[in-house]
Amino acid sequence: MLEGIVRESIGKPATKALRRDGYLIANIYGKGIENVHAAFKMNDFIRTVRNKETIAFPVNVENHVLLEGIVRESIGKPATKALRRDGYLIANIYGKGIENVHAAFKMNDFIRTVRNKETIAFPVNVAGKEYNLVVQGYESHPVSGNLLHVDLMIAQPGLVAHYHIPVKPVGIPVGLKNKGMLFVAKKRLRVKAAIENLPNAIEINVAPLDLGDSVLVRDVARIDNVTFTDADRVSVLSIIKAK
Repeated sequence: MLEGIVRESIGKPATKALRRDGYLIANIYGKGIENVHAAFKMNDFIRTVRNKETIAFPVNVENHVLLEGIVRESIGKPATKALRRDGYLIANIYGKGIENVHAAFKMNDFIRTVRNKETIAFPVNVAGKEYNLVVQGYESHPVSGNLLHVDLMIAQPGLVAHYHIPVKPVGIPVGLKNKGMLFVAKKRLRVKAAIENLPNAIEINVAPLDLGDSVLVRDVARIDNVTFTDADRVSVLSIIKAK
């Protein structure tokens, strides 16, 4: 039977990521039935349709499984290089009072999961054990820019920790009419909070901003139970003159 997945997001970035990974985007519908935003491996779908002997054909569409990882048996350089050659991203999973886990994830699966996630934390399964993780840092190759290593912190309810939350400009700045452009200096703001109090993004209304205006950390609206830890004078975004 043709196997498919339910798309966690129907936005353009998620759709492009699935297509890059060889998926065909699909919409399943029927009278009185809720639409299902699905995806099938392109080659599997084509082979199924070509070989079917009836107009209708069965499929099995399941929710996208958790990101699967493995525990690295060795953390030495030879083993690390071998995993990278096989398409794995090296990862370190840690948390307060929890023993570090030296893990690895298939690079494409990890990137797709992080791009499609709708919350700061996301679930993974490593060697049969589930974790709720937050990306805390990346290491990239200085020349190619390819990901080499990722630090993943376990999100523990009630534990106050530091997180980096994406900045989301809202609205169209009036300065764009005056030959200006929006420049986001800090794409993420560092905050201190418990995971259950974290917003998924920090929204900033940019509609009133004109050419030369800027928003500093101290101008960002405060959020209950969340402390901003970047310096107050740091610029978050501004309207600059377009070249």
